[in-house]
Amino acid sequence: MTLLHIVFHSILSAAVWRVSIEDNILVYGYEGSGAEIRCPYDNGYEPYGKYLCTENCDYPDILIETKWQVSRAERGRFSLYHDTMSRKFIVFVSKLTFTDARTYWCGVSKNGIDIYTKVILHVVKDWCCDSPTFMQAKSQDPVSISCPYEPQYNDREKYFCRGARPSACFQQAVVKSTQDKAGRISLHDNHAARAFTVTITGLVKEDSGSYMCGIRINQGVDVYTLVNLEVNETTTTLSPTTTTSSTSSSPGSAISNITLQTQSHENTIGTSVFWLIGLAVISVSVVVLVLGFIMICRCKRKRMLGSAGPNRETGLQEVKEFS
Repeated sequence: MTLLHIVFHSILSAAVWRVSIEDNILVYGYEGSGAEIRCPYDNGYEPYGKYLCTENCDYPDILIETKWQVSRAERGRFSLYHDTMSRKFIVFVSKLTFTDARTYWCGVSKNGIDIYTKVILHVVKDWCCDSPTFMQAKSQDPVSISCPYEPQYNDREKYFCRGARPSACFQQAVVKSTQDKAGRISLHDNHAARAFTVTITGLVKEDSGSYMCGIRINQGVDVYTLVNLEVNETTTTLSPTTTTSSTSSSPGSAISNITLQTQSHENTIGTSVFWLIGLAVISVSVVVLVLGFIMICRCKRKRMLGSAGPNRETGLQEVKEFS
């Protein structure tokens, strides 16, 4: 082999190696959720058929495909959409399982040898996280949640969601760094401190639960930290107080004093009425007794007068006969 052949072979090998590395597509999806595989192609291949396959890409290995100038297709858990503007065809795989984690090939049909792009699909568990942070706060108070991150994520989009399912976190985010305030929740990203802070004001009991701090990763799985927040009801403890003589008092104590005085006055009136009724009953009883006594005395006098009358008449008759 001549030196020219060796140099040419080295350049060709380097070019093939570079292309194969750049053409590898890494795709991540969560178990039970879906994954989106974007397959690019060169200009001029827009009308050609597109497909996704496994193994050797023989006919039985083709999972879904479109024919010449057809832009859409569906087959089982797979759907394919051809975006001619961006020169990509997109394959969506639903209801992922761990057995879906494997190597796939994006294929473009053409005369001769088809064009292939290697795809590696990773399926991860839809769960977060190994070491959650626990926080407690009182209702009606604000709480600030700090979400630290590594330096390489300094310019990445940050977001905050409720729950512990990474697959739905970004879509259900309550606040993002691109829109840093939503109602009672705000987000501030401090690049110097390499942490973003989420503040929730006016806490209520229903705010208790799990939350996730998320960092958007374009290629790969987003980075998450889990926070468990517990909101406790605010309780007011009443301490006993002693009565002291003072010229000033609060409106509450004045109302209490008025209430106590009113109750005391009502008690006094009730006692007075009770005694008045008792005195009236006693007075009536005395009057009845006196009247009864008088009636008895009068009856006795009438009886005495009635028994003395015949004796006087007898005495008069006796006097007349004597004369």
